[in-house]
Amino acid sequence: MLRTFIALPISASMKSGFHDAIEPLRSALPAGVRWVPEENIHLTVKFLGEQPAARIDAMKPLLQSLVQRIPPMSLTVGGVGCFPSPSRPRVLWIGLEEPTGTLKRLVMDLEQTLESLGVEPERRSFHPHLTFARIKKPLSKGELERFRHQLDALHMITFGEEIVNELVLFRSDLRREGPLYSALHTFPFEGGT
Repeated sequence: MLRTFIALPISASMKSGFHDAIEPLRSALPAGVRWVPEENIHLTVKFLGEQPAARIDAMKPLLQSLVQRIPPMSLTVGGVGCFPSPSRPRVLWIGLEEPTGTLKRLVMDLEQTLESLGVEPERRSFHPHLTFARIKKPLSKGELERFRHQLDALHMITFGEEIVNELVLFRSDLRREGPLYSALHTFPFEGGT
């Protein structure tokens, strides 16, 4: 069994711009927050979880066929937010927008393709984002106040445009110091309809 997910990679140049911008949030949050290493930041389009190797092998030609209909995408990167809410932050993220509908179509087609292999469909609606931190314990009243102040200041920040031209099937190995992601297969986008 392999723990896997499918994602769109984000360039190192784009990710390097995040560090300075989110530094005020780092200062406002307690030491127990788990910050995602820069090299692990990506746009997850489908978390697969534990999958047998045979199913992973069966996915590859289907994913290859799927991306042949997908053109490179331009993503607008910006806006810092959290799930589930600013009063109970657990996941901190940077937002993404893709106005043409290509990303939404990719996610829908991917769900249908994988469901044909027996992969459970995602029940939640897709909200494209880049997770950069996870808060494990509830914040104190003072911490929450400082956090919300910094979050408000970063709500409208813009990092620019990111051109994405491939889909990547990743393996995730869980380790004590954090997950290690390795690309199992890359599927370049080839064009459109």
